[in-house]
Amino acid sequence: MAERFPSVSALATLATAGDDASSPASAGVSFTERAVIRALQVAGPRDREAAARAVGLSRLPGTNRSAGNGAVRCYWIAPETWLVIAYGPSDSLRDKLAAVFEVAADASGGWTVIRAEGPAVRPALAAQCTLDLHPAVFQTGHCAQTRMGHIGVLIDRPPGEDRFDLVVGRSFAIALVESLAETSAYRGCTVRSA
Repeated sequence: MAERFPSVSALATLATAGDDASSPASAGVSFTERAVIRALQVAGPRDREAAARAVGLSRLPGTNRSAGNGAVRCYWIAPETWLVIAYGPSDSLRDKLAAVFEVAADASGGWTVIRAEGPAVRPALAAQCTLDLHPAVFQTGHCAQTRMGHIGVLIDRPPGEDRFDLVVGRSFAIALVESLAETSAYRGCTVRSA
């Protein structure tokens, strides 16, 4: 199904131009919106193996875990419930998931993903939430729902050193990134839209 309207970045009005002192390479932390093509909330797998294959994984992630294959990332969000985010072509994804889950609700317009990374990312995020983000505790493939200030956020630890993905409602993305950028300014910070 073709999109009726072009997707507009949730951070389009907030992105920094990036002067010589704030390039991603020199920033202590950078916040970059990822281009979400499709977001689906799924629940009640009819057959767990078939459901995992439809998502493109060998198995569905367990409690507070995530998994992905590059084009799709799947997050556990509640018992027997996952959020599936596609970053690549996804025309038939909803139909595939609807065939193997009791519920497959398209929530594409409601979510955005902010990639937070850099050598100062952990203290920048820790200033806003109570999760222990130490790499020995919050490892690659872990995810958790929390609050950053007054905003509900799903924090994911995708592959890569000093990297986190923040899954947040689109209408809260600017407030979240403004707050994180404010508390990260002294560390060096950049913000980029999708």
